[in-house]
Amino acid sequence: MTPRVSETFNGSGVTGLCAVTHCNTRQYHFINVNLAWSDAQMYCQQLHTDLATVDDIEEQNRVMNTAQSTSGGFTNKAWIGLNRNSGGTFSWSDQSSSTYRNWRQGQPDNSGGNEECAATHLGNAGVWSDEQCSTKLAFVCYGDEKKTSMVSLWSTTTETKRPTTVEESTTVHVEESTTRHVEESTIGHLDESTTGHVEESTTRYVEESTTVHVDESTTGHVEESTTGHVEESTTGYVEESTTGYVEESTTGHVDESTTVHVDESTTGHVEESTTGHVEESTTGYVEESTTGYVEESTTGHVDESTTGHLEESTTGHVEESTTGHLEESTTGHVEESTTGYVEESTTGYVEESTTGHVEESTTGHVEESTTGYVEESTTGYVEESTTGHVEESTTGYVEESTTGHVEESTTGHVEESTTGHVEESTTGYVEESTTGYVEESTTGYVEESTTGHVEESTTGHLEESTTGHVKESTTGYVEESTSGHLEESTTGHVEESTTGHLEESTTGHVEESTTGHLEESTTGYVEESTTGPVEESTTGYVEESTTGYVEESTTGYVEESTTGYVEESTTGYIEESTTEYVEESTTGYLGTDVTSPEVDQTRPITVRCSVTGCPPHQYHFISRNLAWSEAQTYCRERYTDLATVNDIEEQNRVMKTAQSTTGGYTKKAWIGLHLNSGTWSWSDQSGSAYRYWRQGQPDNAGGNEECAATNLGNAGVWSDEDCSMELAFVCYGDERNGETTSSHPLLSTAPITMTENIHETTTTSTEISTSPPIETTCIYGERHKTNFYF
Repeated sequence: MTPRVSETFNGSGVTGLCAVTHCNTRQYHFINVNLAWSDAQMYCQQLHTDLATVDDIEEQNRVMNTAQSTSGGFTNKAWIGLNRNSGGTFSWSDQSSSTYRNWRQGQPDNSGGNEECAATHLGNAGVWSDEQCSTKLAFVCYGDEKKTSMVSLWSTTTETKRPTTVEESTTVHVEESTTRHVEESTIGHLDESTTGHVEESTTRYVEESTTVHVDESTTGHVEESTTGHVEESTTGYVEESTTGYVEESTTGHVDESTTVHVDESTTGHVEESTTGHVEESTTGYVEESTTGYVEESTTGHVDESTTGHLEESTTGHVEESTTGHLEESTTGHVEESTTGYVEESTTGYVEESTTGHVEESTTGHVEESTTGYVEESTTGYVEESTTGHVEESTTGYVEESTTGHVEESTTGHVEESTTGHVEESTTGYVEESTTGYVEESTTGYVEESTTGHVEESTTGHLEESTTGHVKESTTGYVEESTSGHLEESTTGHVEESTTGHLEESTTGHVEESTTGHLEESTTGYVEESTTGPVEESTTGYVEESTTGYVEESTTGYVEESTTGYVEESTTGYIEESTTEYVEESTTGYLGTDVTSPEVDQTRPITVRCSVTGCPPHQYHFISRNLAWSEAQTYCRERYTDLATVNDIEEQNRVMKTAQSTTGGYTKKAWIGLHLNSGTWSWSDQSGSAYRYWRQGQPDNAGGNEECAATNLGNAGVWSDEDCSMELAFVCYGDERNGETTSSHPLLSTAPITMTENIHETTTTSTEISTSPPIETTCIYGERHKTNFYF
């Protein structure tokens, strides 16, 4: 649909594309101008009828189509007419009595106590969320256009009704606070930060915490450092986090420790360093990463330890280094990582932990950062872990060691290195590792270990490596591993080693590995592994991997994803969500997709067949799981063929057909598109060129994905799949009332009640039929011929 002419506000140059959907009931108008809710309401009331009222799923779909019919589509949030009234209940601006609601899972939550206006997320199946009414968003009006002038609106509202969230403050989301990250702290997690530790977060670093990341401590993670963990970073640790480092933690990184990271050290993690963990990095710990270094690692480096990371060391983590953890690196700890250490874990590093990062610190983890450690993340650094790096250890990093992390070493973590943990590395130490060194381990990093991380190795971790632990990995370290880096290992980091953590080793984490932990792996590091890294692997961490850690895992970070941590997303880690790690999903990640994000997948699935009778195609959703060729045979014998889709209107009706079942259907289903001699063609030999591929599809992963499915729980986007997979499917055409043939093993002469719960399966051939159609009556005019196959 061609967008309507733009609308100009009082000559101010602010224009908005207004797209109109002409349908029965209401006529909707999408206004692509960002206004506060009350300004949008006034606009709609003067130029149309009011902000949009939505009565049912039909109108919701038309609201979405109205916005998506604009050039390029619109996939962000937009105001509708629903708002919280004085009685605390949501009502419509036009006083309509409509009770229809399309809330996203977990909404409305009134986060912060001031989210009283409703918005529809047009890039996420239109689901609603409550938002701060002062937020500037596009909006949807309804009703015929009035020919009145907007002069009176803007003459009275430009000054008095101006949204309060415009960036007129040097602190933005940390306005009126000197720290924000640590409530009632004079410094907190971000010293001299212009934005706060969490940018654009509604909760700041620790929500409902009495101590925050660094609460009233005289030490902190970096003692006597002028910068903290990330100096002059413009991004922070994890972008788009709503909670911060430790969510609901009462302590900080080291709980009840008298020394913090280095016991009896005068400096902390980096001694006599002017920069902290990453020096001269333009981004912080993770450069160009939307998530952070180790996202969701549990409790901090040493929990309840009396010694800290380096016992009786005069240098800290890197001795005689002028730079800290990464010297002369332009990227920070992980360069060009799109996910962070652990992306979208439902546990986080330590949520509801009694430890946290550093309790009672006056410095905080990141000093002089312009953004904060975690930006708009919904989980925080450590979520729900009871252990941390070394939990309840009496010695710190290496238990029962008399020296700390590097015993009797004159250099610290990297011996004779002038740069810190990774020397002259352009990537950082570990890119996108999931759970921290030990996730949910009851022992910590090295508990009662007699050997260390590289057992009886003379090389250590990574010295003089040009890549870091994971080079240019787009996925992360270990996804869905039950062990973490070393869980309950008898080795630990390096105990009683005469060389330190990294001594002249050319390989890094996996001893006797020639490349890094997993090099050029298409799957990630440890997929559902119970063992931890990969010892004696010839491939290394995850180098140049394009897929992510656990691909198509039902519980991991990216469920059914072939592309990495944030599947199909072009916007970063989590887009404007207060939960979003697993948005509307009880399992995998699948964060916000710009074009077609997933919808709520937690609704119950009722197995039945629902028909939508709309020209030019009449679709039939069949909930029985069959291979593609069997579904093709089924459709040809009972209807016309597997579904052919000519345009977005038909795609929407395919989705509605499935979602009209009780509770809806939100999984994948076969359609008639398949790969024929290297070209995608329809089962009924239609010449339709319409395609609705998901971003990155088709990819023919494994070389055997030759049939197309529509993901009914993800805006209907298509993906190529293995034709032998058993999925539900969509047919089209009139139901054939004659006697069915007996060629299909699942069909009988008795009629099948389409609402019954069917669990039949078959082992017949999965060979795809490409036989030419027998042309019959053209029931759809010139647009599409209907063909039957026998």
